[in-house]
Amino acid sequence: MTWQRSVQAHKGLNSGKFKVIHTLEPTLPIALFDAEWQAVGRVKDPKLYLPFTRIEVWVPRIFSALHMALIIQYLIHI
Repeated sequence: MTWQRSVQAHKGLNSGKFKVIHTLEPTLPIALFDAEWQAVGRVKDPKLYLPFTRIEVWVPRIFSALHMALIIQYLIHI
């Protein structure tokens, strides 16, 4: 749970930072962050860009499932 909460906290913080950057970019001579989002298809094509948080939230779930399977196997064989 701690891992997942940490991932969500960092996702929220990064989202806030990018909102600020995208708000300020129109006043700058070049919009590099907007160009980057255009290059990766604005997250609509997972072949171009798959947000790390979508992958990272599954890691603790997978390990939890593996641990539960081991515990159940151990309890069955007692």
